[in-house]
Amino acid sequence: MKKLTILLIALFLIGLSFNLLFAQTEKEVEQAKSWLGQWKRNFASPTVGVTLFRANLDGRYLMNVPDSEVDFPLTAAEIRIFKGVNVSKRGGFYTGVETGLFFMQNVNELTFPESNLGEMRLNYQAGLVFLMAKFGLRMDIGIALFGVSLGGEIGIGGTMFSGGFDFSTTSTSGDEEITEGYGNAAANMGVIADASVEGAIRLGKNFRLVAKAGVVAAPIDSERRDSDFYYQYTYIPSTSIKPGWYWNGVGPLTGDDEKRAILNNYQVEIDPFAIDLRVGFVLNFS
Repeated sequence: MKKLTILLIALFLIGLSFNLLFAQTEKEVEQAKSWLGQWKRNFASPTVGVTLFRANLDGRYLMNVPDSEVDFPLTAAEIRIFKGVNVSKRGGFYTGVETGLFFMQNVNELTFPESNLGEMRLNYQAGLVFLMAKFGLRMDIGIALFGVSLGGEIGIGGTMFSGGFDFSTTSTSGDEEITEGYGNAAANMGVIADASVEGAIRLGKNFRLVAKAGVVAAPIDSERRDSDFYYQYTYIPSTSIKPGWYWNGVGPLTGDDEKRAILNNYQVEIDPFAIDLRVGFVLNFS
């Protein structure tokens, strides 16, 4: 399918070139130039970068046993493609549609001290696909061969998020790993808003290097399942209920069962606001 699309585009451009070459009247030439001009103005500008979210790790039990709440950075690599009207224009307003992907994965293993486990590890992998309507303004200063520009843009749209988090620790025997995880197997819909400033260097009329910095607001629902494990922290001698972890009324749990219960009661919440840094280019064919 991809090869067929490329072939059709190539045939279209070849046909348009022949149409310009063998046009019999001035009207036919102007019509062909009009089609070509529209294709030039509607151009896709790609950017790549990184988005820095802030996440919070916390226990879900009634009393914080132990004191587990901690913030940590959650990074996402991103790629975007912006297609619109006057995107490559030297200055002025431009508008269009931008689509892209945030891919979230910890490069290094995250570890946290846990008084009952000694150490707990966290790994995550998720993806956020988005589609936004964008509006921007660019001001260009310079001569035909070289120039610089400043601008800004805003956008709003929708998202689809899917991914999960895994908590792990070593078993009681120390020769195997216990892992508990949760996440969104199906994609959850959400909203996204974006605001950024742009600085660029223009080389001639045909090429512009851009750098963008801004803020992204994307509420992410890191949904998790309800746990069957709970912590009974009050000792009641008459009922022989002892402090500890329980599962469906059975407990207190010990060994690997206790560790599994502790891991199962942790969760991650992602702050909706993130810092966004990107670089890319714009081509100007006109």
